[in-house]
Amino acid sequence: SGGDSTDTKGSDNDLAILRTASSLEHVAIDVYQKAIDNAGALGITAGVADVAKLFQSQHRDHAAFFEGATKQLGGEAFTVANPAVMESLAGRIAALKNQNDVIVLARDLENVAAATYQSTVGAFDNLALNAKSMSVGGVEARHAAVLNGVLKADAFASKAFHNTMGAVAVGTGL
Repeated sequence: SGGDSTDTKGSDNDLAILRTASSLEHVAIDVYQKAIDNAGALGITAGVADVAKLFQSQHRDHAAFFEGATKQLGGEAFTVANPAVMESLAGRIAALKNQNDVIVLARDLENVAAATYQSTVGAFDNLALNAKSMSVGGVEARHAAVLNGVLKADAFASKAFHNTMGAVAVGTGL
C-alpha cells in the first residue's frame, strides 16, 4: 500500500535545517528576554522594550512553526537556544551596558537568522519548506531593518539585498 508511514518522514537534511532554525529562534527569544529582564539597568526605553517584546513573540511563533514542522516530518524538535551560538555570544551578552548595545546585538542576531534562512533556500528536499522558511527569513530581515532605523544606521545603501554572510551552518550546535 505504498509505504504510508514514510510519506510524512522528512529527510535528515530537512530535519537538520528545521532544527537549526528552531535553535536560532530560541537564541533570539532568550536574548530578548535578557534585555527585557534587565531593561532598567540597561536604560531601555518603554518603546524599545515594546519592540523587543513584539519581536520576541514573533520569534516564539517562528520557533513553534519550525518545531511543529520537525515533528510533522517525524523528527525530534530542538526546543532550546543553539548552544554553539549562545557560547559565541556569551562575551557580548555579558558586556551589554546600555540600550544601544542591546539594539546592536539584536540587529546582528536578526541578520544572522535572515542570512541562515536565505542560505538554505533551495536546500530543502521538501520544496514546500523553502517558501515557508524564507517567509520567516523575510520577517527577520525586516526586524534588522527596523533595528537599523532605531540605530539610524544606513540600512539600505550598504545592503539593498540581504545576503548569506554570517549564516549558521546547518547542524551547528545540535
